Amino acid sequence: LDIMKKYSIPFLTVSEYSAGKLRNMGLKGFVIHPLPYQLLPAGNKENTIIMVSSQEARKNLEFADKFFHPSVLDRRKYSAVKVGGGLQWAENRINISDREMNELYDKARFLLFPSLDEGFGLPVLEALLHRCIVISNNIPTSREIDMGHDIIEFIDVKNFDFSKVNKLLESVEEKKKDYDLWFRDYKQRSENEVKEFKEYIDERGWM
Repeated sequence: LDIMKKYSIPFLTVSEYSAGKLRNMGLKGFVIHPLPYQLLPAGNKENTIIMVSSQEARKNLEFADKFFHPSVLDRRKYSAVKVGGGLQWAENRINISDREMNELYDKARFLLFPSLDEGFGLPVLEALLHRCIVISNNIPTSREIDMGHDIIEFIDVKNFDFSKVNKLLESVEEKKKDYDLWFRDYKQRSENEVKEFKEYIDERGWM
């Protein structure tokens, strides 16, 4: 840290949330939100809810197991898949290929993202690019991805009423979401951030 401060070496991170922590340490730098590859056309979605995460405590697997419990989720209508393992009430898949992951995103109608804290939250972005309905804990990084477009359904995991899981899923399905407009604005922001960082590097002749 002292070297970075002394020689004005900038940090490069993927969210304003992460940047804020670094700035509080006296560092200066840039944010480049991960660039999306493309927005995919809507496919034939199935009533599958996926969760994509490791098994760290901050991923909030306990919440997901309650959400997927047969006494809560209508398992006659919805199925649940956990990529990364660790849940009792979902089909656990581990060590899947990129092709299998993309196929899963293509078919899934929902992504559940109950994380308590994230540096970014890549599954949220990936799911949106596959036009999945994202249900996320109301955390800063998911709000950054949403960009005020109401493209993500935010919940409060600490005060969530599990008796309303099925009503929640039905209600968010009915909402119209403009994925194309969101994608345009998100992509433009990322491209502007790349341009700003490149100009900074070019001015100093670092490349």
